[in-house]
Amino acid sequence: MNIRWPIAVLVSLLSLILLASDVAQLTAQDEAPRRRRRGERRERESAERFDAGGFWRDSTDLSGQTTPPENITLPEGFRIERVYEVPFEEQGTWVAMTTDDQGRIIASDEARKGLFRLTLPSVDSSLDAPQVEKLDVKVSGAQGLLFHEGDLYAVVNGEHMTAGLYRLRDTDSDGQFDDVKLLIEVDGSGEHGQHAVIQSPDGDALYLVGGNGTFPKAAIDHSRVPRVWEEDRLQTRLGASDGPWGENRIGGWVCKTDFDGEHLELIAMGFRNPYDIAFDHRGELLTFDSDMEWDVGTPWYRPTRVNHVISGADFGWRAGTSKWPDTFFDSFGTVFDIGLSSPTGVTFGYGARFPEKYQRALYIADWSLGNIYAVHLQPDGATYTAEVEPFVVGAPLPVTDILVNPKDGAFYFAIGGRATASAVYRVTSDSSYESMTEQELAKLDDPEADARAARRRLEQYHSSGNAADLEEIWNQLGSDDRAIRYAARVALEHVPFRDWAGLVANEGNPRIAIAASMALARTGNARAARIVAQKLSSIDWNHLSDNDRNDLLRTATVLLSRFGREGQQSEFVREQVQKTVDPHFPTDSERLNRQAAEILSFLETPGTIDRILSLLDASPTQESQLHYVLCLGDIEEGWSQPQRRRMFAWFQQAAAQRGGFDFTGYLKQIHSRLADQLSDEERMALADVLTLPEPSDPYAALQNRDVVKEWTLADFSTLESSALQNADAEHGRELFRTAMCYRCHRFNGEGGMVGPDLTHVGRRFQLRDVLESIINPSEVISEQYRAVQIITTDGRVLSGKITDLKGNKMVLMNDPLNAADLTMVERDR
Repeated sequence: MNIRWPIAVLVSLLSLILLASDVAQLTAQDEAPRRRRRGERRERESAERFDAGGFWRDSTDLSGQTTPPENITLPEGFRIERVYEVPFEEQGTWVAMTTDDQGRIIASDEARKGLFRLTLPSVDSSLDAPQVEKLDVKVSGAQGLLFHEGDLYAVVNGEHMTAGLYRLRDTDSDGQFDDVKLLIEVDGSGEHGQHAVIQSPDGDALYLVGGNGTFPKAAIDHSRVPRVWEEDRLQTRLGASDGPWGENRIGGWVCKTDFDGEHLELIAMGFRNPYDIAFDHRGELLTFDSDMEWDVGTPWYRPTRVNHVISGADFGWRAGTSKWPDTFFDSFGTVFDIGLSSPTGVTFGYGARFPEKYQRALYIADWSLGNIYAVHLQPDGATYTAEVEPFVVGAPLPVTDILVNPKDGAFYFAIGGRATASAVYRVTSDSSYESMTEQELAKLDDPEADARAARRRLEQYHSSGNAADLEEIWNQLGSDDRAIRYAARVALEHVPFRDWAGLVANEGNPRIAIAASMALARTGNARAARIVAQKLSSIDWNHLSDNDRNDLLRTATVLLSRFGREGQQSEFVREQVQKTVDPHFPTDSERLNRQAAEILSFLETPGTIDRILSLLDASPTQESQLHYVLCLGDIEEGWSQPQRRRMFAWFQQAAAQRGGFDFTGYLKQIHSRLADQLSDEERMALADVLTLPEPSDPYAALQNRDVVKEWTLADFSTLESSALQNADAEHGRELFRTAMCYRCHRFNGEGGMVGPDLTHVGRRFQLRDVLESIINPSEVISEQYRAVQIITTDGRVLSGKITDLKGNKMVLMNDPLNAADLTMVERDR
């Protein structure tokens, strides 16, 4: 088979798919200089980015250059119209919207142009122009807006005025907001600052969401997340850092407050940069979170994802290489991984005159790739799984915010941001559909109501003033439902550990023992650490499920991170953890091996180097390989020269690996750490493999094969699914590696994230559908993975995915195997 065959397979697969009371003291003496410098830097950056009129300095008037509706794709039965093009010079570019009690849209410019109100034409008179007025109030730069009982709440991002939550009131009933009050000041601004504000389901409170670059300055009255968060990784951290992780570092966050902003409660933390949040009809909170796209191709990169924001959750975002994977059971994880995208607006379809399926959907906006996805949630115990379909697809289509207007039942979205051309679009369906009321939604089948109720009973113990039922909490630590077990552990951590530490040693249920040990490791003292270490070493590994083994290893990691570095109990803790982990490494599970390798390399356990090198040689994905190399970089003693040679030989073939902008830099950092451990004699002996090669062609790794046959679907006409019962999965895994499918796709937790996760593709497609996509890869390509083609005025033809925009410039990713291979194109060319 020739070299075209593996590439065709690759293409075909694409077609298939703090805040404690201490946080109030953020101006502490040791923090003040850093905060002052950061504020000065923001002021300089703002002056560089914007001129006196509020424009981006390098911007071009892009009025009239928004994507026409005929270039936007929707599911069958839906219509789209562009109801308003924002004049760039006068009104800037819009990033946030809300509707008032008359069904008018209030929108905010991203910079200094102000707030605007649109009186919309009716759905049946789409040719009429909307009436647009600029509001007479000096508020702008809002990334979140909410109209509630005559008041307008605005989350101002702080480029041009103090950042925080504002309340705007019309005190004289003239239709203009004349009273502006800052309710909650926030430290931090920019694209990773504070974002949306929404109303709670009961109408009694507000919920705010912020990115990893901002912190509420107001005192946190209560934190549902136990105030014991730390980094909790053993590997030496690489990459950018904004100071040590600890009480004053929480990543992105969700907080609850009252309508006067007088009380503030932390609900969840550990996001990267969620832009918006939304409640479903069951009162469950959802968001769409991002990750650093420059880290694509590394084991610590996490695809953008839909998160179920439960009480007290930590979603595991940490600086640099220290992010927590979803497999860590102290991170609540993900509902659905989207892949590469730039999360912005989020809303449910409630109130839309759509088919019922689409009224119930969660809609999430992707700014860079020009998508709005419909997420169809399915209850799964006390949380959710989901199926996702592209709903609105265009290129370019930088969607900033989305909403359903209850007055006309239409779905609206705005495009803009970063000084790009801005407009408001309207999506409608057949007028015969009626929007469902909240009462009708409440009557929908809820097969997991009991599980959700059990989780919420535990969550009441996360709130201040609620006395905990220790027996109920303890029993639910053993639940088969991850969400219930998570809520129980968080509840236990709110109880003083001295009230229950003694129960850990005597607990006979291993699942309960592991969860309680995690809680004790996080909240306890050195004596408690001894209890945890002894308990972990007493649990029979051979009688645990892989999930429980995974949780045991994570508990051991947290214990070592907090009590295994130094102190009175550190030697005992290290000995017990080594006794627990060492005999069982390596296993036949990739996720277990990753955790065990991190633990044993931290402990520098004898024999670990050879075992990790063997895993490195056998690993099919660059993500796994890079993880093992990071682990080896933490081992300073016990190396032989042949082991060093095997290690540095890996870097020779790693030159063909690709990732985001920072990928090559990470390789250099890791290589430098390992090289710094060498003596002069070792450097001379390893000179032939010691030099880090320059990046090479990733396609060179494709193996040329002889052509066996030009296969057609007719060759498989008699193939039945039962024939796959004797298939060789290991051979398929090797073929998946040889064809470089792992570069883009994940399967069973291994691989890249440029394309869709293929783990469950067999559940969604029939065997013939899979074969057809492999044999005829260009027959059907999902809209979300199609490349755009651009023809420039000088005759160039460019193809790729639009991954970024700024003013007049578009950025194309030319090669899905190389996320850093980008081309800048000026839109007016």
